[in-house]
Amino acid sequence: MADKIFLLHGMGNFEDESDWHKPVEEWLEEFFEKYAKPNRKYLRDKNKKFSDYIEIIPITYGHIFSDILESWNLDTEPPMSDLSRDKISKVVFSYMSQLDEYSESDKNFISTHLADVFLYYKLQTVREEVKSYVGKQIADHLNNTPPHLKWGIVAHSLGTSVAHDTLHALYTHTLKNGVQIKDEMSQAHLVMMLGNVSRILQTNPKVLSPESTVQPEKACVKYVTAYHYLDPFTLYRPFKPEAWPTQEIFFDEDKYKLCDVKHILEPNIHSYLHYFKHPDVVEHFFNSLVSNQLTIEGKNSYIKDFERYGKLENEALVDIKKSLEDIGVSLNDEQGELFNLANRIIDYYTFVNNIVKV
Repeated sequence: MADKIFLLHGMGNFEDESDWHKPVEEWLEEFFEKYAKPNRKYLRDKNKKFSDYIEIIPITYGHIFSDILESWNLDTEPPMSDLSRDKISKVVFSYMSQLDEYSESDKNFISTHLADVFLYYKLQTVREEVKSYVGKQIADHLNNTPPHLKWGIVAHSLGTSVAHDTLHALYTHTLKNGVQIKDEMSQAHLVMMLGNVSRILQTNPKVLSPESTVQPEKACVKYVTAYHYLDPFTLYRPFKPEAWPTQEIFFDEDKYKLCDVKHILEPNIHSYLHYFKHPDVVEHFFNSLVSNQLTIEGKNSYIKDFERYGKLENEALVDIKKSLEDIGVSLNDEQGELFNLANRIIDYYTFVNNIVKV
């Protein structure tokens, strides 16, 4: 049997996209065949596929948000008994009402993307429902997994906050639905956060506080976070701690790694795959589960092939970099953190969708 990696998506409508994880999984398979497999020492290892080592398990939780919003649009009560339509409207409309100047397409984007963030962050009932659902998916798999196998979680964007909150609840046995993981599987070998917004959306416990168990030597063996200096989602409150959770762990790459990336392969630098393609990120993904899965020779071979700026011409690169820098400029903070973040996200996706693909 293979080690298990759970993938958590970010904001957006993934309910009708059961294969949303396929681009990530297929790229990892291609990477393995080209850079990891040829460097296997023994013939028996060279004959193995990516899936012999790692099983990718996607977890889709976006239906919880869409069910709530659908009930709202149909003028019916939400699917959660202790959640009223009035409460939802006060939370979401208090932000959406400030966005009247945006076009209909922007408003549709808000309802399918930003509403997820508002609902999760502002309504504890929704947050508990999401954590319980995601936690159950993880536990159902791990409770039927032999204890000698390793497991981990790779989360992106909103999913980084969901992953933190769910893992903390699993480790402390505080999920609302009472779901637990058997003791011998309670510690993840890898927690990898891409486009990490967990500090922006933190509630209780704070993600960098001693009370949070989602850190090395507690709920995980190794914590990897990737930060891009032009990603407008994370600029407001980046996950870039100093001496966290201890100075000793902070400088131990077997336990903690900040991948401070600067590559630009495409306009959508916030995407799951854009983060994954950085050499440091993919190296720590493979080697956190299987020791020396990606050898130095394999990594160096990938670095040789890695085009830091993709196929973008210099002029296009300059335009994209400038646009991303403009979006990242700090906005007026009077209307609060989430409204600030909402404006950045809308500007960012408007830019990404309108730019001429090169």
